[in-house]
Amino acid sequence: MKLILPLPPHGFQRPRPKASGKGYYSPHDGVLQETRMLLRQARKHAREAILDGPVSVSMGIGAQSTSIEVTPTVGAEPGRPKGVRADLDNIVKLVLDACQEAVYVDDRQVVALDAWFVSDYTDNR
Repeated sequence: MKLILPLPPHGFQRPRPKASGKGYYSPHDGVLQETRMLLRQARKHAREAILDGPVSVSMGIGAQSTSIEVTPTVGAEPGRPKGVRADLDNIVKLVLDACQEAVYVDDRQVVALDAWFVSDYTDNR
């Protein structure tokens, strides 16, 4: 299953205490929910079921979009695209969290991960 997220990459940010000192603020919640909604729509458009067994995830991250493939892939372009400010590991964390319940049942299913920065993808459907 290959899905394209037409969003600039966002990095996962750790929840931090609210200014009031009561509770925590999660700066990525809105992005996470939007990303999850787009993944669900893309999966349904591709007529794919939510995966419930072990999965391998390949992720190519560009400045304006992210390609997610749930099969092993070979080859990647080195270097961070201009305009991408977040670290690769933080982008991957947010996308994997968004895939939970949208593409696969639980992120414990991920047994292999391959991620790299690439030139932008286009959705040629």
